[in-house]
Amino acid sequence: MEKFVVNGKYFNYWIDDSYYKPNKFGKSGGRIFKKFFKQFCKNCFKINVDIACFCKSYEDFPLVSREKTAYASICASVESIKDYHIISELFFKKAENNSAEQYDKQNNEQNDENKRFVDFFIFNKENKGFEAMVEVKRIYKNIYGNKEQTQNCEVLIKNCIKQTKWYVKNYKTLFVNDEKAKGDKNERLCLALFLAPIFCKEKKAKDNLNDDAKNAINDLNKAILNIGEEELKDSNIKSGLIAGVLDCSNVFLNNSLWDGEIITHAYIGALVLK
Repeated sequence: MEKFVVNGKYFNYWIDDSYYKPNKFGKSGGRIFKKFFKQFCKNCFKINVDIACFCKSYEDFPLVSREKTAYASICASVESIKDYHIISELFFKKAENNSAEQYDKQNNEQNDENKRFVDFFIFNKENKGFEAMVEVKRIYKNIYGNKEQTQNCEVLIKNCIKQTKWYVKNYKTLFVNDEKAKGDKNERLCLALFLAPIFCKEKKAKDNLNDDAKNAINDLNKAILNIGEEELKDSNIKSGLIAGVLDCSNVFLNNSLWDGEIITHAYIGALVLK
């Protein structure tokens, strides 16, 4: 268990790297990403705790509330890490003449199976770390079952991994004609990034709620891994899952915004593909 301080108060979180083997992802790139991810999670959690607990004009937890509201936290967290930059909605197409000049090309190319707008592109400007195309999906985990869920999270997870798999297969066409990129030594990774509130209805909370929540988080990790294994079978793509989890027991969350649900933990999971 690790901790950070916001406004003089301590908040606990942990990193679960039991399903992540750094050496799968290059000589040093895998280890560099692990270090980066730990700092990224800490930054995200600190920003959102500050918003949820101490901001008078807004009382929500943007990171796990809605997918789009998490984008600002993601960008701010990456940019605060030395030598890393992040670009959102990067235009990327499967073509030999793809180049950096096509970032802002529009005309509904996202509907073409050979063209995409990547949620985020993260890179080390000194070429001493990794670069990654990132697909983000907001999911959720109900501690005591699925009755309150309105979406099929397995489908969301599957679609996110499928999209990320497409990036892995077509990564080599990114910046192929960009002279600056020819000396790029960053480890090239692709991330299926999952953001999730871990919750239950307040009336269903039990005495051993914290243990039940941790079991639910383990089940979520296994679900992502199992779906990933199914999606990646018959391919030579390597994968590993690393997750950061914030204990929300002392984080103020306005239950009226969550329909009386208790948010016990905030989850960030990265399924890394290469």
